[in-house]
Amino acid sequence: GKASEPTPSQQEHPEHFSATPATINENTMNESLTVSDGNESISSEIHISTPILPSTREEDEAEIEVETSADKHFQLKTAAIASIGFFTDAYDLFVVNMCVPMIRFVYFDNKTSPLDEGFMKGTAVFGTLIGQLLFGILADQKGRQKIYGVELILIIFGTICATMSASPVRGMNIAAMISIWRLVVGVGIGGDYPLSATITSEFSSKGRRGMLMAAVFSMQGVGYLMAGIVSLIFLAIFKSSIEEDPLMIDYVWRFIMVTTKTFCSLVLYLMRIF
Repeated sequence: GKASEPTPSQQEHPEHFSATPATINENTMNESLTVSDGNESISSEIHISTPILPSTREEDEAEIEVETSADKHFQLKTAAIASIGFFTDAYDLFVVNMCVPMIRFVYFDNKTSPLDEGFMKGTAVFGTLIGQLLFGILADQKGRQKIYGVELILIIFGTICATMSASPVRGMNIAAMISIWRLVVGVGIGGDYPLSATITSEFSSKGRRGMLMAAVFSMQGVGYLMAGIVSLIFLAIFKSSIEEDPLMIDYVWRFIMVTTKTFCSLVLYLMRIF
């Protein structure tokens, strides 16, 4: 309430005027002022009700609990899709190192030029630079959720075309055709890297963000490992045929390269059913 006016005696003898310091409660802030002239005292209290906010840690724990209970399914779905995407990207970038020696044996009698071999292996990496810039701009303009999935279609299309490459005419050999289609694959991979990482981070709660991001990026190592394992599996399957006709290895590298499209198709399927 409002403080009372001082009495005449208080005005005449201000030296007897005393005040006690304000006291603050733990739950509300209460300011009290006591005035005394020796014979009478006047008390006035100013109450300011201010709720005490919870600590930052309590706020974070409450937010984490709400987010994980409401969005757990969506977070796991997003992380699973992004993980398969990173797995596919790593597989596609590494598997060409397994395929080029087979292509060199079948089409170039183990005598490919460094230029041809460099283009077959390197165009996908150059395409990732184009893809990151292109899909970064498109994602900002159109939205990441609308663009996400287009890069996977590019990867599927480019890889299928690369596995169907041959030397149809004298001016266009298989090395040139594979290099062109691997460039398309690289554009798709370059778009998938930032989109998968960003979407996983955006739609993860604070308590799960680090774990989900680590799980997504760890799939790169799995992709590199599986490229070697799948190559060994197909070589073992075609072993007897290759022993009879060494040129049968031309089928092997095509199967090895196209296998990853199964995972891309799985990502697109998961995006539709969830």
